[in-house]
Amino acid sequence: MEGFWLAQPSALPVSVGLNRATWDLRYDPPPAFAHSFAFNGNPGSTPALPEGPLALPGAHTVRLTVDGRRYTQPIAVRADPRSHVSPGALAARRGMTALAIPPARGTLCP
Repeated sequence: MEGFWLAQPSALPVSVGLNRATWDLRYDPPPAFAHSFAFNGNPGSTPALPEGPLALPGAHTVRLTVDGRRYTQPIAVRADPRSHVSPGALAARRGMTALAIPPARGTLCP
């Protein structure tokens, strides 16, 4: 039954030319003995819980490795203009998350 609701990971396209990939603005999920899901009524697009912490607005670097060659690209994550949460409050929440959830592989959570 969970397979009906949970989002399946999708591989990046491998065709020559322009390809598109998306990032959900989350770091890797924390280590867990088992993952569950909260029902959200969207078959095939419900994320497994626990999810990783959200990236803070600011400068980030994305990395893609293909056949042993690494490509990097700087990106800017902007705050949602509809949100009135202060940058300090976002940073404080991220700090508490970092204390509660150790990085899964020691790489993605600053």
